[in-house]
Order: sequence, then structure tokens, then C-alpha cells
Amino acid sequence: MRLIDADAFNKQVAAMTIKENYPVEKANAMMKLIDMQPTALDLADIRAQLEKRINTQL
Repeated sequence: MRLIDADAFNKQVAAMTIKENYPVEKANAMMKLIDMQPTALDLADIRAQLEKRINTQL
């Protein structure tokens, strides 16, 4: 598994759409698909878990 910058990827899709004259509808669908992907790493959740463990140990 790899983590990617979805915002940067969406910008690349938009740029390629303009450069290659692709249909805008397809680019929009692809960007929507990218945005719908689940977050692989939720830092807020990890922080909450760490704080809970620290508080349990104290």
C-alpha cells in the first residue's frame, strides 16, 4: 500500500485533461473516484489512540 497526495493527483488529472483534450465528464468522474477513496491513515484517530494508551499507563 502507498499513500498519495490525492489533491496533487486531482490536479494532474485536470492538467492532463486540458493538455490531451479529454472529455471533461470523464475527468470529473475520475476525480470523484479519487476523492471517494478511504483515508489510509487517519492522524486524528492515531493521536486519540495514543492519548488513550498514555492515560491508561499513567
